[in-house]
Amino acid sequence: MLKSRPSFCFQESHVARWCFTTLLTLLALPLMADTKAEDPPPTGCLFNPSWITSPSPIDEVPATGEENGKPDSTFCDFYQFSWQNFLYLVSPSSNNTSNSRNAYLANFIDSKQFLPFSSKDKTLCKDGSSQPTFFGTMPTGLKPRDWISLDDVLDPEIHQAGSQVVIYDVNGKAAIYSTRFSPNLCDVEKIVPHPYFPKGTTELKMAWRILGEKDDPNLYFTTQAPAGSLGDDKSHTLGLIGFHIAVVTDAHPEMIWITIEHNLNNPLCNGEERDLPKPMSSHSWSFTSDECLKNPAKCNFNEPEDPPEAGIDGEPTPICQELPFGQLPDDIDPEVNDNPANQKAIKDLYAAFVGTENKPKWAEVWTHYRMVGALWLSQPYSKDPRAKPENFNSTGTYERGNPGERTHQRGSLALANSVAETDFQGKEDDVSGLRNCFGCHGFATNSAKMVLPIQKHGEDPKKPYYKGTGTISHIFGKIFDSVCEHQEYVSSDHGRVFNYYFTSSDPDEIVDGCQFVCDAGIGHGNEIYIWTGKFKENEERVTDCQCCRPQKYK
Repeated sequence: MLKSRPSFCFQESHVARWCFTTLLTLLALPLMADTKAEDPPPTGCLFNPSWITSPSPIDEVPATGEENGKPDSTFCDFYQFSWQNFLYLVSPSSNNTSNSRNAYLANFIDSKQFLPFSSKDKTLCKDGSSQPTFFGTMPTGLKPRDWISLDDVLDPEIHQAGSQVVIYDVNGKAAIYSTRFSPNLCDVEKIVPHPYFPKGTTELKMAWRILGEKDDPNLYFTTQAPAGSLGDDKSHTLGLIGFHIAVVTDAHPEMIWITIEHNLNNPLCNGEERDLPKPMSSHSWSFTSDECLKNPAKCNFNEPEDPPEAGIDGEPTPICQELPFGQLPDDIDPEVNDNPANQKAIKDLYAAFVGTENKPKWAEVWTHYRMVGALWLSQPYSKDPRAKPENFNSTGTYERGNPGERTHQRGSLALANSVAETDFQGKEDDVSGLRNCFGCHGFATNSAKMVLPIQKHGEDPKKPYYKGTGTISHIFGKIFDSVCEHQEYVSSDHGRVFNYYFTSSDPDEIVDGCQFVCDAGIGHGNEIYIWTGKFKENEERVTDCQCCRPQKYK
C-alpha cells in the first residue's frame, strides 16, 4: 500500500467563541437594553438548496480578482460555482419525458446541449439529438440491436487519456469512457481569431462501468448500452463512476477543472476508513476485491497494464485513491495554496448536499457521488511566466518547494480521477512536479490569438511548440481538423511579412507571420482562411503556412 501522509484541519474553538461573544454582549448591555442581539454570522461554505430545486448553470465565479477591481475569489466561491454547475448538468433536461430516478434525460447527455465526441467520428459537429443513447445518436434507420460493434464504439474509449491504460473492475469488465462538448466549439472561424475560448465553453468526460448481478443500480446514475453495442447480443446497464467537468468563464479562460467520483469506486490507499453515508458502507468496492483488502501487499495497486489488444473483458485492476482531495496534506507551501481552506470547502458543500431534506427524486442518486476537487489559476491574465503551465517545468506540471518557482495554480494541485487517470494519482515527474490537468492541457497567457500546436512539416507531432490557448482543448483540435474543407500551403513571400521572409528559426515569428498570411486571405480573394498550425520551408528558405478554409455548420 502507499505510504500514509497525515492530514490536519483547523477548527474554531467553540468555547473561545462563546466567551468572546458573551463578553461583547455584557459590555454592550447599557446600549442595547431594548434591542435583541443579532445571531453571529454563519461559518463554513454554504450550500443553497435552490441549486437542487431550481438548477441552473452559473457563468462566473463570485468575485473575479484584483485585475477586475474585485476581491479575489475564495476556495468556497470556486466550489460553490462547481456544485451549481454540476447539479445543473445532472438535473433533468427540459426535453425529459420520464419521472424515474434512473431513466430521466439529464442535461449532460442531452445532445441538443452537449454533442457526443468520438475519436473515429469525422463529423463531430453534426446536428444533435435529444435521444438519450449510449455514445451519442443512434445511426438513422437502425434498430438497437443493429448498433455499431465494440471496435467502432469503444476503441479507444476503453483507454484512459494520457497513458492509454485500461482498467477492469472486480467483475473483470473494462471501464468505458464517453466525452461530450458544448456546440460553440464548432464555431471555428469565430474562435480562432480570439485569444481565449468564449465563456460557457464546456467539455465533459464520463467514466462508466458495466453493472453486474450483485451491483445495486439504484446507487448509480445509469444508462443503457443496447444489445450489440458491447460485442454481444445482450443489453447492459452502465453505472456512472467518474465525471470530469471543464468550463470557461470570462475571468477564467484557462477553464475551471472539476472532477467527481462514485463513492464505491475504491478505498483510500493509506488504509483509513472512508466517511461514507449509508447505505454505501455495506457494499463492496468496485475496483478493489476483498482479497486485496485483506492482503494489500499481494496486489499491485494503481498499476494498470496497457494490453496490446485490450477488450471489454480482462483481469481486475486493484485501485485505491491516494489523494482523496487531490492534494498533498502537508508539503505544499501555504503561500502557494491554503490546503485546509480547499479541503473544508469540499467537505462542507458535500455534507450540506447530502443533508438537504426533501430532495427531488432525481437528486437522491447523486448523494452517492463526491466532488474530489477542482483546479484553476488565480491570475490567468497575468503576464508573469509562473502563470503559464507550459513554463512550469519540462513536462508542464506543477513545481513546488522553490519560492522563485511558485505558480498561480490553486485548488487541488494534484487533482486526478482514480478511474480516469488511475496511474497519474499523486505522481511526480523527475523535477519534483505534480501531475494535474494542466500537465496535459496547456494554457498560455500572453498570446494575441488562439492557435493550435505548431508543427513543422515532417516534425515529430508529439513535440509541438504552441503559443496561445488552443491546446487547452484537445476536442477543439479534433474539430479543427475535421472541419477543414480545403487546405493548401501559402508562402509568406506573398506579403513579405514584417518586411522580410520569416523562417522557422523564431517560433513567435512563425505564429504571427502565418496567422497574418492566412487571415489576410493572400491569394484567395474573399475566401476566409485560418492557419492550421502547420508550416514548411521551401528551397528559398521562405516559410510556407498551411491555411484552411473551414466548412460552414448551420
